Amino acid sequence: MKQIVFKKGSIYTEEIPAPPVDENKILVKTHYALISSGTELSGIAASSGSLIKKAITQPEKVKKVINRYKQVGFKRALDFVDSQIETPKGSGYSCAGEVIAVGTKVHGFQAGDQVAVAGEHHADYVLARPHLTVRLFDNISTKEGAFLALGAIALQGVRRADNRIGEIAAVIGLGLLGILTVQLLKVAGNRVIGIDISEQKLQNAKQYGCDYLLLNKENVKEKVFNVTDGSGVDSVIITAASKSSAPVKQAIAICRRKGKIVVVGDVDMHLPRADFYRKELDFFISTSYGPGRYDQRYEELSIDYPIDYVRWTENRNMQAFIDLVAQKKIDILSMVSQIYSIENVTQAYADIQNPEKNILAALIEFSKADSYTTKKNYSVKPIDKSKINVGIIGTGDFAQGTLLPIINDNKNYRINAACSLDGLSADSTAKRYGASYATTDYQQILANPEIDLVVIATRHNSHAPIAIEAAKAGKAIFSEKPMAVNTKELKELEQTLKETGIPYLVGFNRRFSPFAQKIKNIFATRSNPLIMTYRINAGYIPPDHWVHGDEGGGRLIGEGCHFIDFCNCIVNKKIIEANIVAIDKQSANYQRNDNYSLTLTYEDGSVATIIYTALGKKEFPKEYIEIFSDGEIYIIDDFIKLTSTNSLLPGFKLKRQEKGHVEEFNVLLSLIKHDVSLPIDDFIQTTELTIYLNQKIQ
Repeated sequence: MKQIVFKKGSIYTEEIPAPPVDENKILVKTHYALISSGTELSGIAASSGSLIKKAITQPEKVKKVINRYKQVGFKRALDFVDSQIETPKGSGYSCAGEVIAVGTKVHGFQAGDQVAVAGEHHADYVLARPHLTVRLFDNISTKEGAFLALGAIALQGVRRADNRIGEIAAVIGLGLLGILTVQLLKVAGNRVIGIDISEQKLQNAKQYGCDYLLLNKENVKEKVFNVTDGSGVDSVIITAASKSSAPVKQAIAICRRKGKIVVVGDVDMHLPRADFYRKELDFFISTSYGPGRYDQRYEELSIDYPIDYVRWTENRNMQAFIDLVAQKKIDILSMVSQIYSIENVTQAYADIQNPEKNILAALIEFSKADSYTTKKNYSVKPIDKSKINVGIIGTGDFAQGTLLPIINDNKNYRINAACSLDGLSADSTAKRYGASYATTDYQQILANPEIDLVVIATRHNSHAPIAIEAAKAGKAIFSEKPMAVNTKELKELEQTLKETGIPYLVGFNRRFSPFAQKIKNIFATRSNPLIMTYRINAGYIPPDHWVHGDEGGGRLIGEGCHFIDFCNCIVNKKIIEANIVAIDKQSANYQRNDNYSLTLTYEDGSVATIIYTALGKKEFPKEYIEIFSDGEIYIIDDFIKLTSTNSLLPGFKLKRQEKGHVEEFNVLLSLIKHDVSLPIDDFIQTTELTIYLNQKIQ
């Protein structure tokens, strides 16, 4: 399918695999998409800046790159930055079309429905979320439906202003979003003052019912006070985009005492407190389509907010906007200046940025032809049977920043296929590593006889189900941790692996690090039990992050398994007792498995204590291990430095972190070639224990 993308300031279409049908979503064939002259164009413009310019404007990302450099070295850090720059970004977020398929857990939609969709990029096919999708009435075309997202944004801004019949509102910025806001304010019974720096935009606003038009080059404050009998407007809605705080300062100047200011557009907000204080103004930010936006539970899981408590959610805002269009109270079609075919997308974006064209709204028309396929093939050299051909399932940040560069650098492997639910990510990854094809359906990898090894780097709750299918398909498996997020899946995976005899390795990489291997060799002849403490300064993750939900299983299951496995590897004895204590205080910011201390007791008397906390600073080193055994002390500092009192194992310091990621793929190679065997029971014990401990602190 075709998707509109941008990279380095250029906008174009890219052929990518179409999204697969999802049980929780709706597959829609796009008819029309609306170009947003604000958000979209600013994103495209930002992508054209130099690295230095981006570094100045995004210092937090520079810090992340520096930290990555310290951890993985210059080449890997550069590879990651390059992958981010060279990967195109999808454009757009408002479209309409026809439902092709409906997920089994979705209600209220069926194939053939005409729908409007918000929050999805411009593409031939989109996988729509139910709470961001609205059915269209028979008297509404998909051309009108394509305005859904912009209409909902404008409506939420008007709701935040909470204007009453007869009040006077000012709208600063009369682009498409501003014109929609003007129309909605008129429907609400308000008089409207329109303010803009463009005479042409003022004339556009007049056509759609704006009562007073003020050119921003004139004495706006004086004219507003003349219109409002000297009191000022009841509310100001800022729909302009500006890098300065001038629109906000203007809003303060023209607003009456105890009035309201609502920011919808992207403007700078260095706010003068004294001016707000004197007038006792209310200041509001309007977040996109309304309550529910950016809430994973609402948007991804379709868990609604009760209408008794949240009258206007983003979906109910969308429904209300479509109702107004159906009643002909909002004029949509006359705003469409031009319709471009998908083949002319570059021209469309050029025209909308050209002031002389005076384009208020432009639509992209997509081909009616059926172009649905979840796979894209590339012309590459023939398969090399002497190498292990890899299919990567999941192309997120960890895969891009860690796994894929390591696999690519290892001459024994060849990346042959890339799979992601995001077709653009799959396509970009496949091209970057010279793969034969990209897909959004991992079954395309499991069914391919040329794939020898499946690398699973998806979200945690899918690891075990995909690994079970891969084993039954006869593929060697590398699965990122955890093995499984519950006991049922773990038991099924264990049984499948033992029945099939398939080579399997889970990403408990720390046991393969040079630090672990050197210490383990020393301990092979130890005489007495050991004592170990492992402190993890894990850093804060917001409660609504997917790691805390069903997809992640929580931080103990998702990451704690690493540290339990490391202790098990070093002690190399069976665990006979495990205890865990978590911070009991209820907090909206932390989960119970964010902060805990657990103690493992082994059959030889050894004891390992793991302290995991999200209460510290991420800038401080993450992992610190102390081991005491046979009169000696060993300290591993963030897998960069080893300090030892043992003359047989002198301390050393590396230039970068070595957590065993490279080594685990060397071990995997030997496992596939049957040169070594791995203790699968150790991995199972670690996972069983992690699940058990997680249940104890729920």
